[in-house]
Amino acid sequence: MPKVYIPNNSGHDFSQAESFGELVFITQGSVDRFKINNMYREVVATLKDSTAHDYVMVTGLTQINVVLTSVFAVKHGRLRLLMYDAKEERYVLREIVIDNLLKSEETDDETT
Repeated sequence: MPKVYIPNNSGHDFSQAESFGELVFITQGSVDRFKINNMYREVVATLKDSTAHDYVMVTGLTQINVVLTSVFAVKHGRLRLLMYDAKEERYVLREIVIDNLLKSEETDDETT
């Protein structure tokens, strides 16, 4: 079963995201947005057993989203993002295969 990595357990109701997998929170409660190294350590520790088939939820503090998505992309070569569409009242999935994008750019550079 995939996991859904959520930047922060801030009291929101994330139960609708359980249909995508087990919810795993990176941090709890208040987070200092300037303590990037602490965020990085928390993210790395939490993603230790993650797989490329897991999801990253985009929510909350920008800084932790940046760290979380960066680490996940470097580790797995892809991002499987879950974003909440308030208008439709549901989560939507967007996937980016980073390795494919980088290979495409390398090919483009070689031909110019």
